Amino acid sequence: MKHVLMVGMLAALFACTTHESTKQMSHNNLNFKVPEGVMTPETLWSFGRIGNVVLSPDKSTLAYTISWYNIAENKGYSEIYTQRVEGGKRVQLTETPEFNESNVVWRPDGKKIGYLSAKSGSN
Repeated sequence: MKHVLMVGMLAALFACTTHESTKQMSHNNLNFKVPEGVMTPETLWSFGRIGNVVLSPDKSTLAYTISWYNIAENKGYSEIYTQRVEGGKRVQLTETPEFNESNVVWRPDGKKIGYLSAKSGSN
């Protein structure tokens, strides 16, 4: 029950994490401010959305994705993060604005994760 509560709290926290909705700024700008205090549909679309939350086998660390959407580009972006269950700073594992990552899974030993990427691996 404690872990479910922690996941819910993290989801609420990161649901309020925002992303830039214009081409001029980074796709994962976590310091976004609501312009002139007005909540618009564009502002709501700029919020990061947490997804694919998985708990490590030893139940000490969460791995999850955060997705942002850029209306001007008509495109979504996803990155992978980890964070200790007890709290602490989140760690961004991927930073690939041109590719999306999804379907995070922990290895059985809990030392590494696997995930799917839109990157083909060929140039």
